[in-house]
This record gives sequence, C-alpha cells and structure tokens, in this order.
Amino acid sequence: MNKVFKIWGFCSIILLLAGFKSDDDFQLCNPDKIYSTRDYMYGDTYFKDYEKVHTVPKYPGGIDSIQAFFDSTVVLTGSETKIIAKYHITFIVNCKGELGKFEFRSKQFAGYEKIFAACKKMPNWIPAQKHKENVDCIMRLGLTNRVGVLTVEYLEK
Repeated sequence: MNKVFKIWGFCSIILLLAGFKSDDDFQLCNPDKIYSTRDYMYGDTYFKDYEKVHTVPKYPGGIDSIQAFFDSTVVLTGSETKIIAKYHITFIVNCKGELGKFEFRSKQFAGYEKIFAACKKMPNWIPAQKHKENVDCIMRLGLTNRVGVLTVEYLEK
C-alpha cells in the first residue's frame, strides 16, 4: 500500500511539472525590438526607451473579464483586508499573446505574493500591434487593494 502512495505521489509531481511553464520557457518573437504601451504611471520614466505600439495588448473580454479573473483567483485574507495598497506588475506580452518576464514593481504590501502568482496564471492576451503586425510589448498592470477588495486597472487603448 505504501508503494502505491509513493508511485501516485511521483506521478502527481510529474504531471504538475509538465503543466508548469517557467519564465525560462518564455520566448520573445523579436528580442531586439520590444515595444511598450503609453502608460500614465511610468510614461516618461520606465517606458521612455521603448517605441510605442499602435494597438496595446488586450486581455480577452476586456477589463470586466480580467477583473473577474482576479476576483476568482485572488482571495485576500487577514491583514490583507485591513490595508489600502497599490500593486504594479510589469510583464511582456509576446507577438503570440503569451506572457512572461514578470516583475513586481511596487512596495510589497500584504497580499503581493497572491497577486503576483495570479498574474503568472493569466491566460494569453491579444498581442500588441505596430503597423498591423503583432509585436512583443512590455506593459504595466495596476491593482488596488481597498480593504480586501481588489480592483484591476490597465489601459485598453
């Protein structure tokens, strides 16, 4: 019986690893040319060296769908429900809509681990375009925790 549990445990680990995609697996379509969105928060600081896209990456279904994703994925508890905090995550949406190169770019308030983990689970996005061609694009996603209520914000235009 003990041998059965060991085999089951080993198979479970293999299955989990098979579905896991690390940042090391993330591929840019053109590593020499990464674009950015226009961003009111980082505008002329963090994104200043990037050429801007014509069409920004979009979460499938828009802002309501991404809000629903975070509502169903992140459950804030304990001290996380007693603060007001702003979280900023940057990541790249490649020309295929795949996400990678996540960076947490704000103070690490309570709950940031859950939010960062959820970001890495987001489904593919609709990629950015420049001259009607899909391109790699770095962008920022903002989230605000208002005493346990998480609100998502990003530019869709």
